[in-house]
Amino acid sequence: MSWQNTNTSKKVISITKPLEEEQELLDSIPENAIVTAHTRTTKTAKITYVLDKKEDINNAIANIRTNTKPIKLERVPLKVDDSEGEVLAIANIADFHLNRFVDGSVTNGVDYDLETAKNVFMCIVDKMVKNMKARKVTRIILNLAGDFLNSDTKNATTTAGTPQDDDVTWQHAFITATGLLEYACKEFSKIAPVEYYYVRGNHDEQTGFYLTAWLDARFSSLDSVNIDISPKPRHVITHGTNIIILTHGDKESARVGNLPFVEQNARVKVSDATNIEVIMGHLHSTFAATIGNGVKLYRLPSACPVNDRWSYDKSFFSHPGASVTYYDDCDRIAEDYINTKRIMESIIDSQN
Repeated sequence: MSWQNTNTSKKVISITKPLEEEQELLDSIPENAIVTAHTRTTKTAKITYVLDKKEDINNAIANIRTNTKPIKLERVPLKVDDSEGEVLAIANIADFHLNRFVDGSVTNGVDYDLETAKNVFMCIVDKMVKNMKARKVTRIILNLAGDFLNSDTKNATTTAGTPQDDDVTWQHAFITATGLLEYACKEFSKIAPVEYYYVRGNHDEQTGFYLTAWLDARFSSLDSVNIDISPKPRHVITHGTNIIILTHGDKESARVGNLPFVEQNARVKVSDATNIEVIMGHLHSTFAATIGNGVKLYRLPSACPVNDRWSYDKSFFSHPGASVTYYDDCDRIAEDYINTKRIMESIIDSQN
C-alpha cells in the first residue's frame, strides 16, 4: 500500500545526490522544512522533507508587494462611439407623483415637498441630456408611464377617490407640472425631435390628460416636439423592427402578454418584429422578464425618491430611479440608470 499525503497544504520533497554532495544537499534544505528521512548508500545520499505551502504563498505575496510597481490610472474623456449607429432614446421618468408631501418625522426621516420635487425632476432631465450627448440619438420619447401627478381631484384624491398627502393646491401643482414638462421637452429637443404620449395613471387619469392637452397647444408650432393627445390607455411605438408598448400597468394584470396581439398597430407588425417590449410602471418596482411569445416585460421603478406615508406604513421597499433606454433598428442596446434618491440627497445637502 502506497503512502498518500492527505494534507494538501504540505508538500513532500525527496532529493537524491552523489554522496560527495551530501553536505551541499543538507545546506539546500529550507529553514521551514521538516526532514522526515535521511538515508545514504555507498554512492548516494537521499533526503526527504516536508514543506508548508502556506509559507511559500506568504513569501510570494511579500515579494509581490515589494517588487510590484503601482498601476497608473488616467481618466479618459467620454467620447461618442462612432461605431454605433443612430438610436432611439426613451427617457423613463415613471410614477413621479409630483406634489407628494412627506413628513419625515412619521416616515423615514426625510421631508419632501413640491419645491424639492421640482429640483429633483430638473436634475433628472439634466443628467439624461448629458448621457444622451454621448450617443447618436436621433429620436427621443419622454415616457412618464402615468402618475406624474400625485392626485387627480380638488379633494386631493386619486382618480378612484383614494386620499393622498399633497403639499399644495391642485392648481399650484398643475401649473408646476406644465413648467417641468415644458423644460424637459425643450432640453431634449436640443438633441433630437421629442415625442410625448399621454399614458393615463390611476392617480392622475384626468389631470394627466389635461396636462397633455396643454403641452399639445404649447408646442403645436414646433416640429421638434410632437405631443400625442390620444386618450387611449396605452401607446404602440415602432422603431425599425422594434415594437414598444407604453402603459401604466394597473389594468392589464396577468394579461399584459396579450398587448402586442390586442393593439392593432402592434399586431400587424408582430410577424416582422425582432424585439417586442411592454414598458410599464405602477408598482414602483423593477422587473424584467420574457413573458411568452417572445414578449419582454420591463417594469419601471418610481422616479419619486421617497415613499409616501401609506407605503412606509405597509413596509414597501423600493429602489427609486429613472432611466434612458436606447434602441437601434433591431433591439434594445443599452440603458443609463439614474438614482433619484441620491439626487434628492445631494439637493438637500446643498441647502443645509
